[in-house]
Amino acid sequence: MLRAVLGAVGALYLAAAAVTYAVHLPLLLSGYLTVNGLLVVAGLIVERSRYRPAGGEGLWETTGERFVDPSSGHLIEVRYNARTGRRRYDDLGPANQPPPSANR
Repeated sequence: MLRAVLGAVGALYLAAAAVTYAVHLPLLLSGYLTVNGLLVVAGLIVERSRYRPAGGEGLWETTGERFVDPSSGHLIEVRYNARTGRRRYDDLGPANQPPPSANR
């Protein structure tokens, strides 16, 4: 949703720049609106192509390691990606409750 709102804001900046240029308002205003619109749109494109969620990089295997995070009190499970060698720490919720995968 935020991405759509920012896309609309960028488009509005660019449309406003075109209108201000067409009605011969100061060129500085048109340039300001154009630069801001292009920055917003370019930021969305870079964010979309550069940053991806960690879950999309192959299969994550559980290592059997679990611990309680001292700052949050939540149970943390460690997962390992054999393809990339990365580790991921999944929050399983409060430590005083059984984890979601446990049988009740």
